[in-house]
Amino acid sequence: MMRLVAVRHVLARAARERTGTACGSAVAAPFATRFLPGRPGPARPAAGGWLRRSLLAAVLVAVAAPSLQAQLTIRLQTDRKHYLRYEPIEVTVVLRNYSGNTLIFSDQEGPNRGSLRFTVQRPDGPELRPKGRALNPVEDLILGAGETRQLVLQLNHFFDLRPEGSYVVSAQIGHQRLPNDYRSEPVSIEVRDGVPLITRNLGLPQADGGAAIAAVTATLMLFHDGERWLYCLRAETESEVLGTVRLGPQIAGVQPQMDADAASDLHVLVQLQSRLCLYAVYGVSDAGLRLRQRRFYQPDQFGPRLTQAPGYLKVVGGVPTTEGGDGSVPELQDEKPGATPAPLPPGGGAAAVVPAAPATPETPPPGGAERPARD
Repeated sequence: MMRLVAVRHVLARAARERTGTACGSAVAAPFATRFLPGRPGPARPAAGGWLRRSLLAAVLVAVAAPSLQAQLTIRLQTDRKHYLRYEPIEVTVVLRNYSGNTLIFSDQEGPNRGSLRFTVQRPDGPELRPKGRALNPVEDLILGAGETRQLVLQLNHFFDLRPEGSYVVSAQIGHQRLPNDYRSEPVSIEVRDGVPLITRNLGLPQADGGAAIAAVTATLMLFHDGERWLYCLRAETESEVLGTVRLGPQIAGVQPQMDADAASDLHVLVQLQSRLCLYAVYGVSDAGLRLRQRRFYQPDQFGPRLTQAPGYLKVVGGVPTTEGGDGSVPELQDEKPGATPAPLPPGGGAAAVVPAAPATPETPPPGGAERPARD
């Protein structure tokens, strides 16, 4: 209401100035014409100029005025600004109901029809088209009067965000009982690919003993998140990416290790801090990357290092520790939502022993050839 009154006030004032009812212009202009015929009258503004200026002022007032009419507010935020290619892009939508009524959202026609939609576009580019049928994340949502609700969603489920580059994302919500739709402030994200360090080829375990065995490529890579380089792990087949996880920050000059055992589990050993090394084991399946084991070691003169014994992979050297370092070491998680990591074995002091693959592929040097990107 305040915004509408401000706009009307500006337009009314502009009209009065145009008709000469303000600042004595109704007297000054005839006087100049009648008693000073030899002097030109005051310069007359170009046609339509006063209207354009008035409308611009009205828009500025409307934008500056607080949004007192919003009955439903929406805010969009992301968990980070830079994402590794194929990594899940998680967004949080925060909704607040100021309407004084309970709002029930439905996809069906009627008074409860309401929806949440995302808009994604490249800077100076067209909007991206959603995947398949437009999904409504707030279907069956009940938002009580005065209630605040947070919705955590993966934007990859709605749009193809595999190509590298920058994206601008916003969210818009509407309800049949409300007079307007409401849009969030846009947020910017960037999708980048990593730099491969070590690549391993393995087979995808199959529950059916007679099924064809799909080839899997596992890559340990470096990725810059806008502030620092991180170790990341990706597993993919020819047709899809099975999973992508962040392991932790890189220490310059320290060589990481990665290998696969006979069960196609991936063993990764990386140094994250000057006195902290991470050893992690990931199972690979068509459901994603599953964290099976995680241990930390302090370096000593013997390691830690990942080695092959007859039929086994194991970590030798180093001093086992339960310390996970500071906040720079991320909590390792499964890539696919809903999966539960296998518990760590008790103790933690013994070296991890897992059946090894019969042969060890050659490790390419850092900065080796990348696999062709698939859009």
